[in-house]
Amino acid sequence: MTNDITIRIGTRYRAADGRPLSTTTWEVLEVFRSRVDNVLYARIAMVGDPSRMKTLSVAALEDTRRFIVEPG
Repeated sequence: MTNDITIRIGTRYRAADGRPLSTTTWEVLEVFRSRVDNVLYARIAMVGDPSRMKTLSVAALEDTRRFIVEPG
């Protein structure tokens, strides 16, 4: 992973594999670096139900085997 942030607030993603929520669209709310492990994380929320949130590493979100960027 480079030091450049390629994940942008407002970008939408969906799971790339056949998991049950793979058709669910997630939107990036925040990108931050943890003070504990110095890893870059993204906080994402489900489009249509923003109360459902996840926090995962930017590396996981950038992995095209796991997530696909939604066009637009």
